[in-house]
Amino acid sequence: MSSSAAEAAAGANPNSSRKRAREEDGEGDEQQLVRPQPPPQPRQRFGQIRVGQKRRRGVTGERNVMADGFLNIDVTSGSGNKVGGIKATTFSPMLLPVHDAEGKLVTVAFELDWGHSKAWAKAGHIQVLADGTRVPTAAWYAFRAKGLALKKGRRHPFPRSYGPPDCAFIDGKEVAYVPSRSLKYVPEYGALIDKLPIMDELEKVVRSGQSVMIIDGDGPSRHLYPHGMDLTLSNWDAMLNNASYPFGHGYIVARKLAERCYPQIPR
Repeated sequence: MSSSAAEAAAGANPNSSRKRAREEDGEGDEQQLVRPQPPPQPRQRFGQIRVGQKRRRGVTGERNVMADGFLNIDVTSGSGNKVGGIKATTFSPMLLPVHDAEGKLVTVAFELDWGHSKAWAKAGHIQVLADGTRVPTAAWYAFRAKGLALKKGRRHPFPRSYGPPDCAFIDGKEVAYVPSRSLKYVPEYGALIDKLPIMDELEKVVRSGQSVMIIDGDGPSRHLYPHGMDLTLSNWDAMLNNASYPFGHGYIVARKLAERCYPQIPR
């Protein structure tokens, strides 16, 4: 009798058929068993970062801008705040010294470097060449040298009656005032503060989940942002590139902090 006939004679084994079916479907293969996974861990939520306007001198009853859940950090020379035991006045351009690549002191305050890179036609700082190019005069070079040699930070090189600067001179070349923010103010001040220990401490605060409000006199208007302005790329560009808005160092502190904490904010 043939093997097929023998199987037929013996009758089909239902258990054997079900086993073959399970094997064809992958059942019974231990490698394909779905094992329980551990529950997903909650993502750590960092604090938010805003910039707010400091109270103005002489305005009775006015206070620094505040928002619920935000820790105010005043980064001006008049600050009484500390971060990780370090005075927040460390951030002030009025107190932050500048050194050259060899470590030699350039000036006692970044504000002097920034303020004395600007030029005023009224002060005889600008010479117009035959081709229309505007170059710094001897008066401007003397103005800059005198400013860098000052022993204390000064915010306004000239009385307000002189008006806003006509331009700035960077490496001897004319740059319009607003673009000079991007070419000098932001990168040079940003590089100075990025290596300060207080930046590491401030980063720890935000990474712990605490939201912070960077307070600066030249922060966003309290009338436009009564609870501070979120540090986003669109808000940054709007303030940086508009001459009608003051652009204080508090924006740069907030930006450098955001670069450390949020990957969507590029360095």
